[in-house]
Amino acid sequence: ERVGTLYYYDGTEAKELTDDVYSFKISADGNTILYITDYVCKEYSGTLHIYDVSQMKSREVADDVAAYGLALSPDGKSYAYISDIEFGDFSNISYVRHYTSYISINGNAAEPLDSDRMVIGLSNSARYIYSANIEWRAAQDSDGRLYVRHGKEEAKIGRTDAAGTC
Repeated sequence: ERVGTLYYYDGTEAKELTDDVYSFKISADGNTILYITDYVCKEYSGTLHIYDVSQMKSREVADDVAAYGLALSPDGKSYAYISDIEFGDFSNISYVRHYTSYISINGNAAEPLDSDRMVIGLSNSARYIYSANIEWRAAQDSDGRLYVRHGKEEAKIGRTDAAGTC
């Protein structure tokens, strides 16, 4: 499995934050890092952490989080992730059939957002939420639709084809 060591560079020196990092996102302002450790590829599952540069501290956010579907707002105060993964089976190949996206807005507790909808982008305060609804045709082969949500309004903005492996 692909893992590495995560460092934060403050312009003067590099500080090791942790090892065993499978995936990470850095906020556009550079003040927040969202990262996953202890990832088990076959289960699409790891532990999500947030590193706050101003406090120089990490905190654990959630367990059983997928490495894909991580989103972090530009100011680092809102984030989204995928959990509650259910698997399907196609010709003896396991794939993700259903999942739930969770979102934390401005540091509040994460709440379920949508089932089978992956958040792919957030604006500050999650005023705009960009997401993809992925329909699995077979293992590692999918088709999806892209959406943007602003308040209670949602609009379809495109399509995507996705294929990949862990």
